[in-house]
Amino acid sequence: ERRRRWEEAQLAKLEAKGQKPTGNEWKAKYKEPVAADTEGLPDLPEGWCWASLDQLLTRMTSGSRDWKNYYDRGSSVFLMAQNVRPGALDLSFRQLVDPPPEDPSCERSEVRLGDLLVTIVGANAGDVCRVPEELHRHYVCQSVALLRPVETRLSRYFELFLTSPVGRGQFDAFMYGQGRPHLSFENLRATVVALPPLLEQGRIVTATDSSSTVEQHLTESSRRGDARCQRLRQAILRWAFEGRLVDQHASDEPASELLERIRAERAKAATKNDAMRGRRKVAARKS
Repeated sequence: ERRRRWEEAQLAKLEAKGQKPTGNEWKAKYKEPVAADTEGLPDLPEGWCWASLDQLLTRMTSGSRDWKNYYDRGSSVFLMAQNVRPGALDLSFRQLVDPPPEDPSCERSEVRLGDLLVTIVGANAGDVCRVPEELHRHYVCQSVALLRPVETRLSRYFELFLTSPVGRGQFDAFMYGQGRPHLSFENLRATVVALPPLLEQGRIVTATDSSSTVEQHLTESSRRGDARCQRLRQAILRWAFEGRLVDQHASDEPASELLERIRAERAKAATKNDAMRGRRKVAARKS
């Protein structure tokens, strides 16, 4: 399937130039993907296999380095490292860009539904998320790799695997660079994926998403409970200061009298303390 997609793309390019392929020489330009290195890897369930990311992708690229002069204008969006969160594309930060339409980087780095984005430079290197919806004129920057699976329906499983300890652990082992971690395209191509049959992939995704939904509900319920407890605490303190925690008994003195008596006792204690300090000073001078 990977080869078939490549051949279709090559034929489309030739057709766009008004050319037709001659013979099979053009097919020889196909670059075979990096094979999965399975040395030391555990056995997999029946029907599963180890595959390299390179075998599973039709495109691996990053964004243009020459668009800084086009920042902060237009309506296109440059997806930065801060937009990529583990398992979630965060679009709250928007770096606008207005690249020249004739720049070939536009077609190469524009994201599509089902693409995987991987931060390859900086403190968040190794974070992975999937593009969950069609986005118009959104492009990856040079710090983010765009991975396009051969099959879009594979992307959610890939996202789960690459954000798991097994997938993320490979990125951590590959990373290089003191103070500013990097992942290279060679690292990404060599990353291996435990690949189950499509039916099992679907079941894994469904089970994981169901668990995530339950977790989200529990988290939200806990958050609402914490908020209610905080409001109740404030209400109790307010009622306590207003003397409304219990009903006022007829024989109880009014709160105003109690407060006045407390002030008087404090003033009396302060006067007594002042007198004692005075006597101590006099005794100290005599000695």
